[in-house]
Amino acid sequence: MLALFDCLRLVVALPDDMVEQTRLALLDMALERQKAISADHAMVNEFWEVYEYLEATGHGKAVVNHSRDAQRIAINLNHFAARASQFSQPVPDLKVLRALLGDSRRHKFIGANVAVNSAVLKDDLTGVGTTVKCWVFAK
Repeated sequence: MLALFDCLRLVVALPDDMVEQTRLALLDMALERQKAISADHAMVNEFWEVYEYLEATGHGKAVVNHSRDAQRIAINLNHFAARASQFSQPVPDLKVLRALLGDSRRHKFIGANVAVNSAVLKDDLTGVGTTVKCWVFAK
């Protein structure tokens, strides 16, 4: 757009202050567009907001993050939806969410339906976790 504007200046005489204001406006629009393009989809953003809320309710213990690796987030979507409903949190439609989570930018998507030894669902006496199929993301 700036190049097109420079070409327009060759054809039409424009005052310097108008040129400067137009350049600034075009730069602002370009930055705003880049932010919009690089942001997560609204449903994915809502998913991560609910995730952070649920994890905060655990007082340091995992609530929906089944991963034992501190660098990973492992979420079983059905368990996530159940826990979110217990806390009256909105959950986007899981079918739609499954299609969108692969493009997550806040936490980079690693894999779907990965078998994880759960840090959440475990035997209280032995501490052995059950195997859960999760969507895995980088923290």
